[in-house]
Formats: sequence, C-alpha cells, structure tokens
Amino acid sequence: MISMSSANPAASNAWNLSLGRDICANVEAGLNHEWLVTNGLGGYAAGTIIGATTRSYHGLLVAALRPPVERSVLVSKIDEEVELTNGRNGRDAPRIYKLGVNEYQDGTIDPHGYTYLERFALDGDIACFTYKLSEHITLDKRIWMEYGQNTTYVQYTLRPILNEDTVGTQFIAPSVTLHLLPFCLSRDHHSFTRGSVDWQFQVLGLPGRGKAPAMVPENEGNGFLIRAYDGAPAYQLIAGPSASFSLTGWWYWHVLHRREAERGLPGVEDVYQPGIFHLPLAAGTPVTLVLSAEEAHFDDFGGSKHEEVVAQAYKRHQRRVKQLLDIADRSTTNLRRKDPVFARLAIAADQFIVTRPEAPASTHPATSLRGHDVGKPYDSQSANELRPTPRVRQTTRNVSRPYELTPNRKTIIAGYPWFTDWGRDSMISLPGLLLCTGRYSEARGLLKAFASYTYQGLIPNRFPDSGEAPEYNTADATLWMFHALDAYTNTTHDWSLVKELYSTLNDIIAWHVRGTLYGIGMDPADGLLHAGAPGIQLTWMDAKVDDWVVTPRRGKAVEINALWYCALYYMESWAKRLSYDALEYGQLLTQVREHFARRFWYEEGGYLYDVVDVEGIAGQNDASLRPNQLFAASLTPHLLTEEQMRSMLSHVTDQLLTPMGLRTLSPQDPAYQRRFNGKGVERDGAYHQGTVWPWLIGPYVDVHLRLYNDCLALLPLLYPLVRHLWDDCVGSICEVAEPEPPFAPAGCFAQAWSVAELLRAWLAVAG
Repeated sequence: MISMSSANPAASNAWNLSLGRDICANVEAGLNHEWLVTNGLGGYAAGTIIGATTRSYHGLLVAALRPPVERSVLVSKIDEEVELTNGRNGRDAPRIYKLGVNEYQDGTIDPHGYTYLERFALDGDIACFTYKLSEHITLDKRIWMEYGQNTTYVQYTLRPILNEDTVGTQFIAPSVTLHLLPFCLSRDHHSFTRGSVDWQFQVLGLPGRGKAPAMVPENEGNGFLIRAYDGAPAYQLIAGPSASFSLTGWWYWHVLHRREAERGLPGVEDVYQPGIFHLPLAAGTPVTLVLSAEEAHFDDFGGSKHEEVVAQAYKRHQRRVKQLLDIADRSTTNLRRKDPVFARLAIAADQFIVTRPEAPASTHPATSLRGHDVGKPYDSQSANELRPTPRVRQTTRNVSRPYELTPNRKTIIAGYPWFTDWGRDSMISLPGLLLCTGRYSEARGLLKAFASYTYQGLIPNRFPDSGEAPEYNTADATLWMFHALDAYTNTTHDWSLVKELYSTLNDIIAWHVRGTLYGIGMDPADGLLHAGAPGIQLTWMDAKVDDWVVTPRRGKAVEINALWYCALYYMESWAKRLSYDALEYGQLLTQVREHFARRFWYEEGGYLYDVVDVEGIAGQNDASLRPNQLFAASLTPHLLTEEQMRSMLSHVTDQLLTPMGLRTLSPQDPAYQRRFNGKGVERDGAYHQGTVWPWLIGPYVDVHLRLYNDCLALLPLLYPLVRHLWDDCVGSICEVAEPEPPFAPAGCFAQAWSVAELLRAWLAVAG
C-alpha cells in the first residue's frame, strides 16, 4: 500500500478541508467557492462560502417535495447582523457587524460580510464558517440537514479568542445580539421570482399545542409558518424561546445570480424578507434557527428544550457520518479510514445516494410513452428463440396517496444542483459510490428499483424533476445495469439477486436482439448493436439544443457494443451458475467477439472508430478520436489484442488526457471546441466536443492498470482531481472542466460519477 501522506500534501489533508482568509476575505474567490449539504431525499442546501447566491439553485432549504424530485427553493439564504456593545458598563455605542453578502444587478455588493470571514471548513459534511468580529470574539456558524427530512439547521456559537495575551485574564463578555434576516421564496429550483409591492407572504404563528395557524402580531413569537401565497407549500422558521421576531415584509430587488447570467439564463431575482429574528448570544452557548418543510416539527422545536433537541439532531448526524466511514472502512482490505482521500470521497459519495419511492401507476412506462415518437425498432429477424414477453407490469397503487419512502429503493442523483436521477449515471456510479463504500444493501436496492421500471428492454434514461413519467431514450443505461450487477455480485456473492432479476435480464437481451425503441437493436449480420432515431440522443454524449442533436452517434457506437458484449458475457455466466440454458448467449457472444475488432479497429489511425455504419450506411465509419473507445479495453480483455490496447491508450493519452480528466474529442479534430462556458447553445455545442469530463479517469486507469500494472505512474494523474476537492464545490468533484489550461471547473459543481470514478480509481491505484 502506498503512503499518501508522504506522496502528496493535498492527499494527506483531504479530510480536514478548510479555506483560509486568503480565499474567504477575497470577494471574487469567495464567490467562486461553493458548499453543499444534502438530506438523502434529493433536497439540499448550497451556497457560496461568503453567502451570496450566485445561482438560482442556491438555498438553505431546497426541499424535495416529491422525493427525490420537485425540488423547491424555500429559504434562499440568511443574512446575519451581530450587534455588539463593548465595555464593562455597557454604555458604549453598539457596533453592528453585517456578515451577509449580496450582489445586485448593477454590480453593487452589499453588505461586505466577507471581510469578517476568517475560515470555511467541512466538519464531515457539515458546512462551518468562522467570522472574526474583534480581537477577542469570533462567531461560528454550522449548517447541516436532517437525514431523511426537508429540514436544515443553521447554528451559531459566540466564542472568545483565547491567546497568550488573554490567558490568565478575565474575559469580559459583551452584550451581543444576533439578528437573522431570512430571505424567503417558493419556487422550483430551476426558475426565478419576480416580486411585487402587492405581494406579501403569509407569516403565521405555528399550529400545534392545540392551536391553529394565526396571523402574527408585531414582535411576538419565535416560530412561524411561511406561505408565499394560497396553495403554496408551507414551511417553518423556528428559533429558541429566547428569540423575538419583527415583521418587515420587504422585497430585495434585482439580486444577481452571476452564474445563471453567465450561462445565458435569467440571472436576476427578487427575494422576500418576511421579518427579522433577534437572538441574544452568550459565549459558548449555541443558538439555532431551524428551517423545515416537515409538518411534524410544530411541537419539536421552539420550546424550552429547543437547543437540546437540536443537539440531539447534531449527534444523530455525527453518528451517521461515523457509521458511513466505519462501513466504508470494512469494505476494503487495502485502504482504511485513516486515508483522508478515501474518507472524504466516501462522504462526498453519500450526498448523491437518495431514496426513490415506488412508482405510482400514473408514471408507469405504459403511459409514459403514449403520444411520443420513439422511432421504429431495428429490423432484425434473428429473435426466434430469445423473444421477449411483451408485457407491462401493472400496479394497484392509489395514485392519490403520497409516495411511500422505502429504504431498499435507492437511486443516485446525477449531479447537484440541477440533475435528477439518471439510469446511466446511477449504473456507472454504483461501483464507486456504493460498492467501494460498503453500502451493499443500497446497491441491491438500486438495482431492483431500476429493474422494476424496465419497459421493452430498457431502464429509464432519467426521471424528470417535476415528477412526470420517466424517459427511456438511452441505448447504454440498461447495458450499464448488467455491468453494475456483475460488480455487485463479484463483491457480495449475492447470487440470489441475479436469480430474482434473471427473467427481467433475459427479457432485456431478447428485446435488444429483436429490436426495441429508438432504433435500438442487433444487426444479425455481425451481432453488433445499432441505435438511432432522428432528433433523439441515446448515448452518454447526449447534448441537444432544440432539434439539434450535437453528437447524434447514430449507428453502431463503440462503447455500446463493448457493453453489449459484456452483457452477453455476464448472461452466459449467470445462466450457467443458475443451471439455465446458456447456449444462445454463448453463440451471440462469439459472434460479437469475432466482429468487434474487425469492424471497429481503425488501422490507419491506430485506434478504434467511434461509430461504425453511421446512419445505417454500411462501411461509413466515424474516425473521431474520442474516449469512448477506452471501454472496449476497460470492461473486458477479450475484444482487443494487447498491441491494439497499447496503441489506443497511447493516442488517448497524447490527445485527450488532462489534469482534470479526459477531453471528449481530440484537439486535432476540426470539430473541437476550445471553450465550454458560455451561453446555452455554446455550452451544449461544446459539451462533448472537447470539454473535459473527470469521470473518464476511471476507465483510463482501468486500461492503464490492465496493460502496465504501474500504480506509481498513475498517482500523479489523480492528484489534480484530489486537489480539486478544495475548489469549486468544496469537498466534491465537478461535472466537467474547460478543455484548455487552466482547465477550470464547469457544469454541475458536484457530479455523482465524477466522485464515483475518482473514488474507484483511487482505491485501485493507492491500494
């Protein structure tokens, strides 16, 4: 095992992630660093480390109202003001420290609270902020969410600064009052709000204890029910009994979300400030504001035991983090929790793992595809034996009932802040997020959950954020499920799951042989899979702008057929283990193996074609140098010779490898785009035309290890991604990066398969 502490300073400090005053007190640097905490439901809290909301997605309470989707920004942020009266007699004029930061459309930044921010850090996955108010006092802030609930805790603790000048002297506690200004909304997290002087949010006293909600008199109460308008979701803001509240009803106009503006989206929003909480502070005694969209908290908080209940929530959270690390520690024999990179990535992994409830009948695939153009099945006459059973699983669920969350039905949020759960991302991420971290029962639940949504041989491509029926436009997600199941069984030896899913798996293969949606089907001439329908994106390179599919890749794509081969290989193996007939799987497997290299090897270039038989035209091949070819060697050793693997890897290394992952297209290609960030069309046009994707470091490492088994050579390739844990979203890994130096992070600030594949590669290399 390689010692990480001696190999790289970033690796040795990865668990204790923190940013100092050089970042925190610099407004531009602070606006470029974000944090994220999650709740296991798809809900989250996120923002910049200095407090300004640079995205419409930022919020302290972004609740998943229909877990894991329908995410709504309810509380976007809180501005803090600390009123401090110095002096032994308390007669000095009070001083106000405004700790908030807001950026407005005209470029104004006000207040300038970043000037007080000394430090940002992650305590496990809790976001921690330290503000220095004077030479003698700091204010600590902690933000975390209750696992399994749409509830956020924002806790403040006043602390004296003890140093050699103050040791042995009596600390004179000033009179300190904390004023909290919550900014409230009620909207989908993809949208924005335009305020109106005639629009006043409803601020009601909490029900419970035998009382109904009522309008709040001035300066009365410490907990409130907020509703933006009749019929809007209600949520609570609850402080301890020492707090008081002043109604304001102010709109803050023209708040700028600079990241949305940069992306060519509406970047200006109005936010509502319903009132101000006033809380006296005493040194060392925490005070907490609870933000919740849960109905059950009316009696839990706000009373004399408010902070005691919060303290219990904090202990629950810390226990859960410890349990996650203990489980991850037992999942591997070559690394332990003492490895800070492994520990940090295991906690980052947890943020993407959420519960998906059982599907009500209204979102079943039987209804989801009606009226949609799904293309014609691929014309195949070879499915005489492996013929699917055309059926639709029915459910008797009463669709008027709420979703029931079940622990054994897991899914993976593809990326924060804007993605939901995608089939492809979930299956690619499963080995890293769930198996490498020892979360085997959740991996099992995820596989069962997606298998239950199978329709005509396909699992969903994605679940829309508004809870509509799942979408099935994917040629690879279903095949990735076979790979994920193989990884699961190799790790757990749980062959009972294979037996349980075997009928579904057999059905999937039969549909692919026969031909299914979107032109996905097997060519009987060579056994390879063809996929493509006009205007439909089917592979992971899925950018689409209106009717323009940027990288259509219609034909026989290289990674699709590597996955197809593996699916057949697994099925033959599983059939033999379960004493089922494996003959036809073996025959198909042989056919694919015999034709793969013959069809895909580009002799002149020394690497693999990206797509053959483009648009169904025999012999028309796409020689674009892309990373997709890596999967022909990372997933299996059976499709290429060692000489071919070495040649391919050499070209990929020379033209695609960067410190942040792999480019999606060679810079020598005329279609290569040198820049990703920009307006919508510019971004989507570059998304897979050169833009770097960190997750691709996983298959690159697999191929390199298969050929050279040289971990020391690979470690330097992983260190820049480890260092990225301090950048962008602190503690996570971004979706994409710019294709040219300095390879700035872009896209989603936290991406599931980026974390998963770095974690998996780290274990493979550092072990």
